[in-house]
Amino acid sequence: MNKKYLFAFPLALSLTISAAYPHEKNAPSAWGAAPIPAIGYMPETSLLAGAAAVLYRNPDKDADTHKPDTYTLLGFYTLKNQYQAGVISATHFRGGVLLRTEVSGSCFPSEYYGIGPDTPKSVKETFTSVYFPAKESILFKATDSFSAGIALDQQYQKLTKTERGGVLAGSSVTGSKAMMNSGAGFAAEYDTRDSEMNPHRGSFIEAKMLWFGKYAGGDASFSKGTLDMRTFIPFGESTICLQFGGAAVSGDIPFYYYPSLGGSQSLRGFYYGRHIDRNLVFSQAEYRFNVWKRIGMTLFAGAGEVAPGFSCFGGHIRGAGGLGLRLMLDETQKINLRLDLSYNGRETYTYLNILEAF
Repeated sequence: MNKKYLFAFPLALSLTISAAYPHEKNAPSAWGAAPIPAIGYMPETSLLAGAAAVLYRNPDKDADTHKPDTYTLLGFYTLKNQYQAGVISATHFRGGVLLRTEVSGSCFPSEYYGIGPDTPKSVKETFTSVYFPAKESILFKATDSFSAGIALDQQYQKLTKTERGGVLAGSSVTGSKAMMNSGAGFAAEYDTRDSEMNPHRGSFIEAKMLWFGKYAGGDASFSKGTLDMRTFIPFGESTICLQFGGAAVSGDIPFYYYPSLGGSQSLRGFYYGRHIDRNLVFSQAEYRFNVWKRIGMTLFAGAGEVAPGFSCFGGHIRGAGGLGLRLMLDETQKINLRLDLSYNGRETYTYLNILEAF
Protein backbone atom coordinates (compact mmCIF):
# COMPACT_ATOMS: atom_id res chain seq x y z
CA MET A 1 0.00 0.00 0.00
CA ASN A 2 1.26 3.47 -0.88
CA LYS A 3 1.76 5.17 2.47
CA LYS A 4 0.63 8.57 1.26
CA TYR A 5 -2.89 7.20 0.87
CA LEU A 6 -3.18 5.94 4.45
CA PHE A 7 -4.64 9.23 5.67
CA ALA A 8 -7.50 8.95 3.18
CA PHE A 9 -8.54 5.71 4.86
CA PRO A 10 -10.39 7.22 7.86
CA LEU A 11 -12.47 9.41 5.51
CA ALA A 12 -13.30 6.49 3.25
CA LEU A 13 -14.21 4.36 6.26
CA SER A 14 -16.44 7.13 7.64
CA LEU A 15 -18.32 7.36 4.36
CA THR A 16 -18.73 3.57 4.25
CA ILE A 17 -20.15 3.49 7.78
CA SER A 18 -22.45 6.42 6.99
CA ALA A 19 -23.89 4.48 4.08
CA ALA A 20 -24.26 1.22 5.99
CA TYR A 21 -25.53 2.76 9.23
CA PRO A 22 -27.65 5.91 8.69
CA HIS A 23 -27.46 8.70 11.26
CA GLU A 24 -29.91 8.91 14.11
CA LYS A 25 -32.95 11.02 13.28
CA ASN A 26 -32.66 14.59 14.42
CA ALA A 27 -35.09 17.47 14.68
CA PRO A 28 -34.29 20.55 12.55
CA SER A 29 -33.46 22.49 15.72
CA ALA A 30 -31.20 19.76 17.11
CA TRP A 31 -27.99 21.41 15.92
CA GLY A 32 -26.04 23.71 18.21
CA ALA A 33 -22.64 25.38 18.21
CA ALA A 34 -20.25 27.14 20.53
CA PRO A 35 -17.84 29.04 18.25
CA ILE A 36 -15.22 31.06 20.09
CA PRO A 37 -11.83 32.64 19.47
CA ALA A 38 -9.17 30.12 20.46
CA ILE A 39 -7.07 31.97 22.99
CA GLY A 40 -5.01 29.73 25.22
CA TYR A 41 -1.81 29.14 27.09
CA MET A 42 0.12 26.00 27.96
CA PRO A 43 3.75 25.48 28.96
CA GLU A 44 4.22 23.42 25.80
CA THR A 45 2.96 26.20 23.49
CA SER A 46 3.19 29.55 25.30
CA LEU A 47 0.38 31.91 24.17
CA LEU A 48 -1.75 30.61 21.31
CA ALA A 49 -4.45 32.24 19.22
CA GLY A 50 -6.80 31.00 16.55
CA ALA A 51 -10.37 29.83 16.18
CA ALA A 52 -12.33 26.95 17.65
CA ALA A 53 -15.86 25.63 17.56
CA VAL A 54 -17.72 22.81 19.25
CA LEU A 55 -20.64 21.65 17.09
CA TYR A 56 -23.22 19.26 18.48
CA ARG A 57 -26.36 17.55 17.28
CA ASN A 58 -28.93 16.25 19.76
CA PRO A 59 -30.79 13.01 18.99
CA ASP A 60 -34.54 12.57 18.90
CA LYS A 61 -36.36 11.02 21.84
CA ASP A 62 -36.73 7.69 20.00
CA ALA A 63 -33.03 7.45 19.04
CA ASP A 64 -30.75 4.63 20.19
CA THR A 65 -28.74 7.05 22.35
CA HIS A 66 -29.40 10.15 24.43
CA LYS A 67 -25.93 11.51 23.73
CA PRO A 68 -25.25 14.13 21.05
CA ASP A 69 -22.92 13.89 18.09
CA THR A 70 -19.99 16.23 18.72
CA TYR A 71 -17.50 17.84 16.34
CA THR A 72 -14.65 19.88 17.80
CA LEU A 73 -12.83 22.04 15.22
CA LEU A 74 -9.62 23.81 16.12
CA GLY A 75 -6.92 25.84 14.42
CA PHE A 76 -4.26 27.92 16.16
CA TYR A 77 -0.80 29.50 16.00
CA THR A 78 1.51 30.02 18.98
CA LEU A 79 4.28 32.38 20.03
CA LYS A 80 6.67 29.42 19.71
CA ASN A 81 5.93 29.30 15.96
CA GLN A 82 3.72 26.22 16.32
CA TYR A 83 0.55 25.67 14.39
CA GLN A 84 -2.13 23.02 14.35
CA ALA A 85 -5.49 22.39 12.69
CA GLY A 86 -7.76 19.43 13.19
CA VAL A 87 -11.12 17.91 14.04
CA ILE A 88 -12.22 15.49 16.76
CA SER A 89 -15.64 13.92 16.33
CA ALA A 90 -18.00 11.41 17.90
CA THR A 91 -20.87 10.34 15.63
CA HIS A 92 -23.72 7.98 16.51
CA PHE A 93 -25.36 5.80 13.86
CA ARG A 94 -28.48 3.66 13.94
CA GLY A 95 -27.96 0.20 15.31
CA GLY A 96 -25.81 1.44 18.17
CA VAL A 97 -22.67 2.20 16.15
CA LEU A 98 -20.33 4.90 17.48
CA LEU A 99 -17.59 6.35 15.28
CA ARG A 100 -14.81 8.35 16.96
CA THR A 101 -12.38 10.18 14.66
CA GLU A 102 -9.37 12.44 15.23
CA VAL A 103 -7.51 13.95 12.27
CA SER A 104 -5.04 16.84 12.45
CA GLY A 105 -1.89 18.37 11.07
CA SER A 106 0.72 20.38 12.93
CA CYS A 107 4.22 21.81 12.97
CA PHE A 108 5.61 22.00 16.48
CA PRO A 109 8.90 23.00 18.06
CA SER A 110 9.18 20.80 21.14
CA GLU A 111 11.63 19.42 23.71
CA TYR A 112 13.22 16.02 24.26
CA TYR A 113 14.74 15.02 27.61
CA GLY A 114 15.58 11.40 26.91
CA ILE A 115 13.78 8.29 28.09
CA GLY A 116 13.45 7.53 31.79
CA PRO A 117 11.64 8.64 34.95
CA ASP A 118 14.36 10.97 36.23
CA THR A 119 16.36 12.38 33.32
CA PRO A 120 18.13 15.69 34.13
CA LYS A 121 17.09 18.98 32.53
CA SER A 122 20.64 19.38 31.25
CA VAL A 123 20.03 16.80 28.49
CA LYS A 124 17.21 18.82 26.96
CA GLU A 125 17.16 19.07 23.17
CA THR A 126 14.81 21.21 21.10
CA PHE A 127 13.43 19.93 17.83
CA THR A 128 10.76 20.80 15.30
CA SER A 129 8.53 18.23 13.62
CA VAL A 130 5.65 18.04 11.21
CA TYR A 131 3.00 15.69 12.50
CA PHE A 132 -0.08 14.20 10.80
CA PRO A 133 -2.10 11.77 12.96
CA ALA A 134 -5.35 10.05 11.99
CA LYS A 135 -7.09 7.96 14.64
CA GLU A 136 -10.40 6.17 14.53
CA SER A 137 -12.51 3.81 16.63
CA ILE A 138 -15.59 1.98 15.39
CA LEU A 139 -17.59 0.73 18.36
CA PHE A 140 -20.68 -1.48 18.37
CA LYS A 141 -23.14 -1.30 21.26
CA ALA A 142 -23.48 -4.51 23.27
CA THR A 143 -25.57 -2.99 26.08
CA ASP A 144 -26.85 0.50 26.85
CA SER A 145 -23.53 1.36 28.47
CA PHE A 146 -20.94 -0.99 26.90
CA SER A 147 -19.49 -0.89 23.38
CA ALA A 148 -16.56 -2.64 21.73
CA GLY A 149 -14.95 -2.69 18.32
CA ILE A 150 -11.82 -1.91 16.37
CA ALA A 151 -9.29 0.92 16.67
CA LEU A 152 -7.07 2.30 13.91
CA ASP A 153 -4.07 4.61 14.24
CA GLN A 154 -1.99 6.14 11.44
CA GLN A 155 0.64 8.79 11.96
CA TYR A 156 3.33 10.42 9.86
CA GLN A 157 6.00 12.41 11.68
CA LYS A 158 9.19 14.02 10.42
CA LEU A 159 11.73 16.01 12.39
CA THR A 160 12.53 19.09 10.31
CA LYS A 161 14.98 20.68 12.74
CA THR A 162 17.24 19.23 15.45
CA GLU A 163 20.14 20.45 17.56
CA ARG A 164 23.56 19.92 16.01
CA GLY A 165 25.37 17.16 17.87
CA GLY A 166 22.22 16.03 19.72
CA VAL A 167 20.99 12.44 19.86
CA LEU A 168 18.01 13.29 17.66
CA ALA A 169 20.36 14.52 14.93
CA GLY A 170 21.66 10.96 14.55
CA SER A 171 19.82 7.70 14.06
CA SER A 172 20.22 6.10 17.50
CA VAL A 173 16.73 7.15 18.67
CA THR A 174 13.80 5.50 16.91
CA GLY A 175 11.66 8.26 15.46
CA SER A 176 14.50 10.69 14.75
CA LYS A 177 14.03 10.00 11.04
CA ALA A 178 10.82 10.47 9.07
CA MET A 179 8.45 7.61 9.85
CA MET A 180 4.99 6.36 9.03
CA ASN A 181 3.44 4.47 11.92
CA SER A 182 0.28 2.50 11.28
CA GLY A 183 -1.56 0.03 13.44
CA ALA A 184 -4.85 -1.58 14.33
CA GLY A 185 -6.34 -3.27 17.35
CA PHE A 186 -9.27 -3.41 19.73
CA ALA A 187 -11.15 -0.80 21.74
CA ALA A 188 -13.85 -1.04 24.40
CA GLU A 189 -15.89 1.59 26.27
CA TYR A 190 -18.15 1.61 29.30
CA ASP A 191 -20.00 4.91 29.53
CA THR A 192 -22.80 5.98 31.89
CA ARG A 193 -21.98 9.71 31.95
CA ASP A 194 -24.83 12.18 31.65
CA SER A 195 -22.63 14.39 29.43
CA GLU A 196 -19.42 13.79 27.49
CA MET A 197 -18.27 17.41 27.66
CA ASN A 198 -18.95 18.21 31.31
CA PRO A 199 -20.28 15.23 33.29
CA HIS A 200 -22.09 15.62 36.61
CA ARG A 201 -22.68 11.91 37.30
CA GLY A 202 -21.73 8.52 35.87
CA SER A 203 -18.58 6.65 34.90
CA PHE A 204 -16.41 6.17 31.84
CA ILE A 205 -13.87 3.43 31.11
CA GLU A 206 -11.91 3.14 27.86
CA ALA A 207 -9.38 0.43 27.03
CA LYS A 208 -7.35 0.13 23.82
CA MET A 209 -4.74 -2.29 22.53
CA LEU A 210 -2.97 -1.53 19.24
CA TRP A 211 -0.33 -3.37 17.21
CA PHE A 212 1.78 -1.35 14.79
CA GLY A 213 3.88 -2.78 11.98
CA LYS A 214 4.63 -3.23 8.32
CA TYR A 215 1.48 -5.32 7.91
CA ALA A 216 -0.49 -2.04 8.17
CA GLY A 217 1.93 0.08 6.13
CA GLY A 218 4.09 1.24 9.03
CA ASP A 219 7.85 1.49 9.39
CA ALA A 220 8.23 0.17 12.95
CA SER A 221 6.82 -2.80 14.86
CA PHE A 222 5.56 -2.14 18.38
CA SER A 223 2.43 -2.33 20.52
CA LYS A 224 0.67 0.09 22.84
CA GLY A 225 -2.08 -0.40 25.40
CA THR A 226 -3.96 2.35 27.24
CA LEU A 227 -6.53 2.47 30.04
CA ASP A 228 -8.63 5.46 31.11
CA MET A 229 -11.07 5.20 34.06
CA ARG A 230 -13.20 8.12 35.27
CA THR A 231 -16.08 8.55 37.68
CA PHE A 232 -18.22 11.60 38.48
CA ILE A 233 -20.07 11.88 41.78
CA PRO A 234 -22.77 14.53 42.39
CA PHE A 235 -22.29 16.55 45.56
CA GLY A 236 -25.32 18.81 45.55
CA GLU A 237 -24.89 21.06 42.51
CA SER A 238 -21.14 20.42 42.58
CA THR A 239 -19.23 17.45 41.17
CA ILE A 240 -16.44 15.28 42.54
CA CYS A 241 -14.37 13.92 39.62
CA LEU A 242 -11.88 11.04 39.85
CA GLN A 243 -9.60 9.60 37.17
CA PHE A 244 -7.08 6.78 36.93
CA GLY A 245 -5.06 6.10 33.79
CA GLY A 246 -2.22 4.01 32.52
CA ALA A 247 -0.31 3.03 29.39
CA ALA A 248 2.32 0.50 28.35
CA VAL A 249 4.37 -0.01 25.19
CA SER A 250 6.72 -2.68 23.88
CA GLY A 251 8.84 -3.22 20.79
CA ASP A 252 10.77 -0.77 18.60
CA ILE A 253 8.96 2.37 19.74
CA PRO A 254 9.35 5.86 18.21
CA PHE A 255 10.20 8.21 21.07
CA TYR A 256 7.03 10.28 20.57
CA TYR A 257 4.85 7.18 21.15
CA TYR A 258 6.23 6.60 24.65
CA PRO A 259 3.71 7.25 27.45
CA SER A 260 4.26 10.73 28.86
CA LEU A 261 3.52 12.22 32.26
CA GLY A 262 1.92 15.65 32.24
CA GLY A 263 0.12 17.98 29.88
CA SER A 264 -3.13 19.90 30.01
CA GLN A 265 -5.25 16.79 30.66
CA SER A 266 -3.58 13.79 32.28
CA LEU A 267 -1.55 15.58 34.98
CA ARG A 268 -1.49 19.36 34.96
CA GLY A 269 1.73 20.70 36.47
CA PHE A 270 4.31 18.96 34.27
CA TYR A 271 5.53 19.69 30.75
CA TYR A 272 4.15 17.09 28.32
CA GLY A 273 7.10 14.97 27.19
CA ARG A 274 9.34 15.90 30.14
CA HIS A 275 9.12 12.37 31.62
CA ILE A 276 8.57 9.46 29.21
CA ASP A 277 9.09 5.72 29.52
CA ARG A 278 7.57 2.36 28.58
CA ASN A 279 4.97 2.38 31.37
CA LEU A 280 2.77 5.07 32.91
CA VAL A 281 0.28 5.28 35.76
CA PHE A 282 -1.44 8.41 37.05
CA SER A 283 -4.49 9.51 39.00
CA GLN A 284 -6.18 12.82 39.68
CA ALA A 285 -9.14 14.23 41.55
CA GLU A 286 -11.08 17.41 40.93
CA TYR A 287 -13.88 19.28 42.70
CA ARG A 288 -16.00 21.42 40.37
CA PHE A 289 -18.51 23.96 41.68
CA ASN A 290 -20.45 26.97 40.51
CA VAL A 291 -19.69 30.42 41.92
CA TRP A 292 -22.10 32.78 40.16
CA LYS A 293 -24.23 32.36 37.04
CA ARG A 294 -21.83 31.18 34.27
CA ILE A 295 -18.72 31.36 36.46
CA GLY A 296 -17.35 28.30 38.24
CA MET A 297 -14.20 27.09 39.96
CA THR A 298 -12.28 23.85 40.47
CA LEU A 299 -9.79 22.46 42.94
CA PHE A 300 -7.62 19.59 41.65
CA ALA A 301 -4.65 17.40 42.56
CA GLY A 302 -2.93 14.46 40.95
CA ALA A 303 0.07 12.17 40.99
CA GLY A 304 1.75 9.83 38.54
CA GLU A 305 4.92 8.08 37.45
CA VAL A 306 6.65 6.63 34.39
CA ALA A 307 8.90 3.58 34.65
CA PRO A 308 10.76 1.13 32.37
CA GLY A 309 8.85 -1.81 33.88
CA PHE A 310 5.97 -2.49 36.25
CA SER A 311 8.36 -3.69 38.94
CA CYS A 312 10.11 -0.28 38.87
CA PHE A 313 7.11 1.79 39.96
CA GLY A 314 7.32 3.61 43.28
CA GLY A 315 10.67 5.35 43.00
CA HIS A 316 9.80 8.54 41.12
CA ILE A 317 6.21 9.49 41.94
CA ARG A 318 5.43 13.10 41.03
CA GLY A 319 2.49 15.17 42.20
CA ALA A 320 0.88 18.51 41.47
CA GLY A 321 -2.27 20.42 42.33
CA GLY A 322 -4.00 23.73 41.91
CA LEU A 323 -7.19 25.61 41.20
CA GLY A 324 -9.10 26.69 38.14
CA LEU A 325 -11.61 29.25 36.93
CA ARG A 326 -14.47 28.34 34.57
CA LEU A 327 -16.57 30.43 32.19
CA MET A 328 -19.52 28.58 30.64
CA LEU A 329 -19.71 29.35 26.91
CA ASP A 330 -22.70 27.15 26.08
CA GLU A 331 -25.34 26.36 28.71
CA THR A 332 -27.03 23.61 26.68
CA GLN A 333 -23.97 21.34 26.54
CA LYS A 334 -22.17 23.02 29.48
CA ILE A 335 -19.07 23.82 27.43
CA ASN A 336 -16.50 25.66 29.53
CA LEU A 337 -13.51 27.84 28.90
CA ARG A 338 -11.04 26.85 31.63
CA LEU A 339 -8.09 28.59 33.22
CA ASP A 340 -6.01 26.32 35.48
CA LEU A 341 -3.00 27.08 37.67
CA SER A 342 -1.02 24.05 38.87
CA TYR A 343 1.99 23.87 41.22
CA ASN A 344 4.27 20.81 41.32
CA GLY A 345 6.41 21.82 44.31
CA ARG A 346 8.94 23.73 42.21
CA GLU A 347 7.14 25.47 39.37
CA THR A 348 3.70 26.86 38.54
CA TYR A 349 2.10 25.99 35.20
CA THR A 350 -0.77 27.86 33.53
CA TYR A 351 -3.36 26.31 31.20
CA LEU A 352 -6.11 28.04 29.21
CA ASN A 353 -8.26 25.61 27.21
CA ILE A 354 -11.73 24.73 25.97
CA LEU A 355 -13.54 21.80 27.67
CA GLU A 356 -12.63 20.09 30.91
CA ALA A 357 -9.40 18.18 31.48
CA PHE A 358 -11.35 14.91 31.81
